[in-house]
Amino acid sequence: MAEILDKKVCLNPVAILFDWDGVLVDTKELIAEAYLKTFEAVGMDPLPIDTLHQLPGTSLRDYFPHIFGARAKEAETTFYRHIHENHLSCLKQTEGAGEVLAFLHTLGMPMAVISNKRGDILRKEIKHLGFESFFFEVVGSKDCPEDKPSAVPVRYILSKKKIPLPNDRVWLVGDWLADLECAHRAGVVPVLLNNPKLKRDKKNLFPPKIYLNSCLDLKNFLIQYMKENN
Repeated sequence: MAEILDKKVCLNPVAILFDWDGVLVDTKELIAEAYLKTFEAVGMDPLPIDTLHQLPGTSLRDYFPHIFGARAKEAETTFYRHIHENHLSCLKQTEGAGEVLAFLHTLGMPMAVISNKRGDILRKEIKHLGFESFFFEVVGSKDCPEDKPSAVPVRYILSKKKIPLPNDRVWLVGDWLADLECAHRAGVVPVLLNNPKLKRDKKNLFPPKIYLNSCLDLKNFLIQYMKENN
């Protein structure tokens, strides 16, 4: 069930932006394996994934230099080699993801993907799942001068639809702090999905305004909203 954490939030979006990994697809095991392979290749003890996601920038191209220093490029090559060799064979949707996208598509809802996964790999995964027709734009790492948590990718995406910023009728649905920070920086609504620990974090400077346990919560919430407001 959706939780409205900010009573002033607009509940009638004109566009929805989705993070990819952990939101529309479950790639947790593959990413964990890629990290382990990378640390092993450079002879370092691995850091917990939660720690990695809290490093400066939270995009691989930003935080790998903080971890691997002069070997960051080598580490990035190793990481993406493992992803490239395995990502399509083990790619799976999160619960209800395709159903929710199809539902929103029938409503005529403009949707886009904003991810810190490398753009070429991201687009291959979207094509593999047959999701291309759902999105008016797909932006991955290195497609823009800056990745999340910068607002640059959001500005770029919304410029395609001439949607102004800030805008309290644009939602950004994500599962990590970088998504929330990106939404706050861009002036759109931060929607947190399936991360109860982050939802409860009182020290978070970029709190969510809506919380969803799953993608299906989004569909059910919008159906209920339409029933009550039509």
